[in-house]
Amino acid sequence: MRSFFGATHIRALGAFAAITLIVGLCLRLTLFAVYNDDFGWRFPQLCKALFFGAINDLFSLVFVLIVPSILVLPFNVRFFTAKLGGAYLYFIIFVFAFFISFAAVFEYLFWGAIHSRFNFIALDYMTNGASFIDDAFKIAAFITALTIATISAALFVFGANRLFRLKALKGAPLFGKTRLALFWIHCAIAVLAFLFYSPFAIDANRAFTELAHNGIYELFYANRAKSVDYYAFYPTLPKEEASAIAINETKSKNDRFLLDGSNNFRKITEPKDREISPNIVVVIANGLDKKLLNEYAPNISGYMQEGLSFPRMHASGVGVLRTIEAFSLSIPAIAGDSIVKRSKYRLFSVASIFENRGYARQFIYGGYGYYDNLGGFFSLNGYEVIDRDAFAKENRTFAFGGKQSDEDLFAEAIAQADRRYIANRRFHQTLLASSIKPPYNYPFGRIDVAPKTSREGATRYFDYAFGRFIDAARAKPWFDDTIFVVISDRSLAAKSDSPRLAEYETIAFFYAPKLIEPRQINALCSQIDIAPTLFGLLGWGYESRFFGRDLANASDKDARAFVATNTHLAYAAANGDFVILRPTKKADLTNAARRRAIAVYQTAFDLFNENRLKE
Repeated sequence: MRSFFGATHIRALGAFAAITLIVGLCLRLTLFAVYNDDFGWRFPQLCKALFFGAINDLFSLVFVLIVPSILVLPFNVRFFTAKLGGAYLYFIIFVFAFFISFAAVFEYLFWGAIHSRFNFIALDYMTNGASFIDDAFKIAAFITALTIATISAALFVFGANRLFRLKALKGAPLFGKTRLALFWIHCAIAVLAFLFYSPFAIDANRAFTELAHNGIYELFYANRAKSVDYYAFYPTLPKEEASAIAINETKSKNDRFLLDGSNNFRKITEPKDREISPNIVVVIANGLDKKLLNEYAPNISGYMQEGLSFPRMHASGVGVLRTIEAFSLSIPAIAGDSIVKRSKYRLFSVASIFENRGYARQFIYGGYGYYDNLGGFFSLNGYEVIDRDAFAKENRTFAFGGKQSDEDLFAEAIAQADRRYIANRRFHQTLLASSIKPPYNYPFGRIDVAPKTSREGATRYFDYAFGRFIDAARAKPWFDDTIFVVISDRSLAAKSDSPRLAEYETIAFFYAPKLIEPRQINALCSQIDIAPTLFGLLGWGYESRFFGRDLANASDKDARAFVATNTHLAYAAANGDFVILRPTKKADLTNAARRRAIAVYQTAFDLFNENRLKE
C-alpha cells in the first residue's frame, strides 16, 4: 500500500483505533452476558446497541486519538523503520492499550454498582478520590484490573506486529508541515464533535441506551454537562406525593403554598406586623473553619456573640459554590455540579426579592468573574458584578493567585456602599472573600503569622481584614441601618461516598448592633434556611420558590438539615435520623425520614430540570 499520508502513520493510528473499537465491543458483550438481568436476553436490541455503540466509538476516536497523534505524527517514516523507532511505537501501543483496557475493567465494575457507563457520578468519584467499589474489594479489584490490562496490552502489541507489520511498511513520506496540518485538522474535528455531537439514544430501555454509549466520551460530556438525572439513579416517589411532602418540609408558620394546578411550588410568605428595610451586606467567607474560630478569629467570634447566630448551622454542600447556591436560591444541593456553574437563565433568588423592594444589588469579588461562572450566575440574576478588574485603583494594593486581598475587597465594598448611600439607594451586597485558601497569601506585616505558611495564619488575616471592615463601616452614616450576614462554606476535604453531619458544621450569623438583639437560634438547620430567616427578621412578605424555613417561625421538633456532596444527598432530622440517598436507586421506602429526603431532593431536581425555578 502506498499512501500520500505515509502508510506507517496511517497504520499506526489505525492500530490505536482498532484497540479502542475492539475493547468497546468486548466490554458491551461482557456487560450483556454478565448483567443480563438489566437486558433480559433481548438479542435484537443487543444488535442495535452494538451497531450504534460502534458509531459512538467512532465518534469518540476523535478524542481518544489526540494523544496517539501527538506521539506518532512528529516522526517521519525512517524513524519508525529503525530499531529504536519500532520499539518506541510498540511501547506507546502497549501503554495506550493498557489504559484503554484498564478503563474498561473499571467501567465493568462501575456498571455493577451504578448500572451505567461512566458519567458525572464516576467523574465526581475520580475528582474526590472516593470509590464506588466496596472497601474490602478495592485491592482485589485493582490487582485484577492491572492483570487484565497488562495481558490485553501485550496481546494488542503482538496483534499489531502480526497484522500491521509497522516496521516493514513503506509509502510516500508524510512531510512535517503535512503532519502538523493533519494534527490541527484532527483537533478541529474534536472540538466540533465535543460541541455538537450527542450520543445516540437507541431504546426506551435505559440499559440498552447506556450499553450503546462510550464511557470515555461520557466522561468528557459529564465534565461539560455537569448533571445527573435524578430519576435514573436515585429512589423516587410519585411526583404529587413528593411535592406534598416537600411542601410540608419547607413551610414555616407564616407560609402558605399556591395550589394552582401548575405544580410550580409557589410559596407565599405573609408579612409581619412590623417591616424594616435596612441595607444587607452578605460576606461569604470561603475557607473559614468553625474549629479555628475562637483561637484565630477573635473579631468574628465577638461579632457572632453580639448578633443573631446559629450554632447548629450546616453547609448544604461542599465548597463555596454550594454556599452561594444555598443562600441565593434557598434550595438543597441537586445531584451533579452546583447550579452556579450550570445556570443559563435567570432564576428566582434573593435578588428577585431585593429588586422588588428597589434595592441596588452588587456581587463584589476579588478574583475574576468568569471563574466558576460566578460572574455569569450573579449577572443573570440581576446583580452588578464587580470583580478585580473593576476595583478602583486605590483598592488594588495586594494581589495573589489572580485575586485581590480581602482588605482590597472590603475597601471596594465600602466605596460602593458610599455611592449607593449618596444616591439614596438601599443596597444589597454579596462579597466573596477568599484569602483563607491556598496559598494562604496576604500582605506582610498585618498579623503575627507570616504569609503563605498556614491556614491558621490566613484565618487570622481574614479576621483582621473583617475587623477593619466593620470599623470602617461603623464610621459611615449607613452603618446603623445595615445588617451584616456572615456565612462560611464547608471547606473540609470531601469524601464523595460518606457525608457526615458533623463535618458540615459551619458559621452563620447576622450582625447589626442597632437592629438585632444578641441571641442564638439553636435549631438544627442548613444554609438554605438563611435567606428565609433573614427576610423573616425584616418582616417582609414575598412570593418565592424557597425550600428553606424562617427558623424564628419553625418548630424545633420539626427542624432538619440538608447536607450533600455532588452525588450523595443526605437528610438529618431533629430526632437524630440521618439518611443518605446514594445513586443506586435502592432504598427502604418505608422509612419516614428517607421518604422526606427523597421528596425534597426529587422536587428540587424537578423544579430545576423542568425550568420551573425561572423567575
